[in-house]
This record gives sequence, C-alpha cells and structure tokens, in this order.
Amino acid sequence: MVPGWMQYVSTAEEGIVWAIDVEYDVWVLETGSISTAEIIRNQELGWTLIEEQKLVQLDTGFNGYVVGLSDNGAAHWRNGITVATPMGTSWSQIEGADGSDITLCGNGEMFMLNTEGALMHRAGVQAYSAPESITLDDAQRMGTEWEVDMEGQSYQHVSCGKNGQTWLVAQDLSVHRCDTQNAMNARCTSV
Repeated sequence: MVPGWMQYVSTAEEGIVWAIDVEYDVWVLETGSISTAEIIRNQELGWTLIEEQKLVQLDTGFNGYVVGLSDNGAAHWRNGITVATPMGTSWSQIEGADGSDITLCGNGEMFMLNTEGALMHRAGVQAYSAPESITLDDAQRMGTEWEVDMEGQSYQHVSCGKNGQTWLVAQDLSVHRCDTQNAMNARCTSV
C-alpha cells in the first residue's frame, strides 16, 4: 500500500498527522519530513507505518495523545507519546468499550458513542501534564470507566475541541453542541 490513500485522518499538535489506510493500518506523518522520498524502516514519503494495531477510526487530542477504535468496537490508547517520541511506543486497550466513534478533547476529556449511539464519557481521567515533563502514566490518562452521559439520545458522530465543547451529529443528521464542562450533566442543544 502506498501511503497517501487514506480513509481517515486526524491531526495532532506539533505537526503530527495520524491516518488509517484502506487496509486499516495506522500511519503517522511528521510534516517536517514530508519531503522524504526514500523508504527507510517502513517510511515512504515521510509516512511511518505503526504496525501493532489495525483501527477503523482514531482521534488526537491534548499534547498529541491518540485514541482509536478497532472494527470490533474496542477502544485503544497510544502509549508513550512524548516530545521525544511523538509516535508513541505501543497500544493499550481501554477496558469496557463497545464503541462506534471516539474523540479525545483538547482539555484531556474523552468521549465515545457506544454501538447504540449513546454519548459516553470516560470517568477518572487524570489531569494532563506537558509531555516533556510527564508525571502521569498512560493508565492514569486513560481513566477508569465509561459512563453514559445522555440515555435516550442517539448519535452517529462525536467531536470535541480544545475547551471540551463537544459536537454531535444525531441519527437524523441534525447537529448538536454540548456543554460538557460537567461531563455527566452534559446539556446539548440543536444548532
């Protein structure tokens, strides 16, 4: 597979681009090396293949951290992301997930849509520190459990910004904006 034919893309801080190709392989592009035209250690045209995990969706958030979903709905966290290792070192499965869409906010919050389309929040996520002075381990950043935010609502897509404001696309294709500052009491309005 030649990098560049991707079906999913998410851009992280520091010019790192994460993508999923048509075979569900995960690739990373450091935009500073985009002109690289030789293949070295799985690199082609600046893209690096991340071999351990196949994903159908991924998202980047605070300090370049990455979460993703595999085809069976399992959520995965990319371990070891720091300034020195922006591609991370390995994947860990986030327990209790059965998701259809996942997002990692710029403020460290994590949200997922379960297979029924309900918005879920990852509880127990610890406050983040800058990657160059990491004091938390990846397990603390992943949180402890998934909690349903709004039962009865059904969505097909979730995205979250730097301030934790969450945007959702409902099954009827209407767009909703949620104030998720108090995650378990999220209030959403149609826009």
